[in-house]
Amino acid sequence: NMQKLILGRALTPLEAHETEVPKLVVAHQPTWGLDIGAVDFVQQQLIAARDSGAAVLLISDDLDEVLGMGDRIAVMHAGQLSRAEPPERWTRASIGMAMAGAAEAAPAEAAA
Repeated sequence: NMQKLILGRALTPLEAHETEVPKLVVAHQPTWGLDIGAVDFVQQQLIAARDSGAAVLLISDDLDEVLGMGDRIAVMHAGQLSRAEPPERWTRASIGMAMAGAAEAAPAEAAA
């Protein structure tokens, strides 16, 4: 499908015969509307880009995807950065609170 084609073309330098690696990959809702096989393909390509040295900015409404793939998760509220933490410091609830602008959206480990 079109998303896989676009991602594949953008990440072509990651193939073994190429040496140039993109410095930044911006992926906005990259798996939206895809079947499970395509989702896996796209996620693996983003991981390969990261592992090859590219910075990957994943913008997604899918909290499971964000929590599962992110090295750092940044949440915005009203156009401002609310908080940026490693994924283990977030829960679905704390992400929702930070998105809503709740100042008391404490990191997950502080609640334990």
